[in-house]
Amino acid sequence: MNYSVHHEAQHEYDEILAYLEKVSLTAADRFELSFMTALEAALKNPFHYHFENRSRRQRRANIKNFNRHFLYTVDEVNDLIRITAVRHDHQHPSYGLDRE
Repeated sequence: MNYSVHHEAQHEYDEILAYLEKVSLTAADRFELSFMTALEAALKNPFHYHFENRSRRQRRANIKNFNRHFLYTVDEVNDLIRITAVRHDHQHPSYGLDRE
């Protein structure tokens, strides 16, 4: 399975990483590793994670130790997951749900 990233989700990821790099390069490296671990798990078994929004078919993968997660959809026809948002666990629940 492959993946693609919505341009706004890429911007969110880049902002998080830039902030963490200012705070600590070690934290930034840990975030990247945690994100990639969650992404690899989603690619290996895309239906493992629960729905964040069932009607839009968006699933939520937690990024361990960072109070963040990413939302993604599964395109079985093209063997692809599409990351639509990277957000903080306490952001408004509807944030990023309108993306395709």
